[in-house]
Amino acid sequence: MRRTILALSATVAALVLVPSANATVTVTCPGAVGVTHCDFDNVTNTGNYGDKFLANSSFDDIFKIILSTAGKLSITLTNTISVGGPITFTTHELTGLGNIAGGAVANNFDIGPGTYDLHFAGSTAGSASYAGTIDFAPVPEPATWATMIAGFSMVAAAMRRGKRKQAMIGFA
Repeated sequence: MRRTILALSATVAALVLVPSANATVTVTCPGAVGVTHCDFDNVTNTGNYGDKFLANSSFDDIFKIILSTAGKLSITLTNTISVGGPITFTTHELTGLGNIAGGAVANNFDIGPGTYDLHFAGSTAGSASYAGTIDFAPVPEPATWATMIAGFSMVAAAMRRGKRKQAMIGFA
C-alpha cells in the first residue's frame, strides 16, 4: 500500500512538474477594403475571421496565422450573403496547403510551426460578407508522453506487486 501511494505521488509530481505544450496561435487581420475582423483565444484554441462589404468591391484579404507548435489546424468558411448580392471568390486557400471549401465544411491540415497565409480574393455584387472559424489542436510534446507512460508504468508495477503480496498472505 505504501509503495502504491509512493508511485502515485511520484506520477502526480512528474505530471505537474513537466511543462505542457504551450501552443500559441496568432491570427493577424489584413488592412483591407471592407471591415475585417479576426481573433483567436489561446485558452480554447478557437477563433474567427471575416470581412464585410457595404457596396460593390474587389477584395484581396490575407489573414496571417502564426503557430508556435505542430498540430491540426481546422478552418471553415461560411459564405454569408447579405441583401444586395453574393460574393464571387477567385482565391480561397491556405497558401501552399490547399483550397478552403465553403459551406461551413471543416478543412483540416496537419501542419508544423510557422507562418501561414489564409488568402481570400474576389469581388462582391453589392452588400455582402464572409466569415469562418479557425480551430487548432496542438500535438503533445514528447516529454509529456514519456512522463505519462512512465507514471502509468509505475502505478501498474506497484499494483501488481501489491497483488502478489496479498496472494502470499492469503495462502499463509
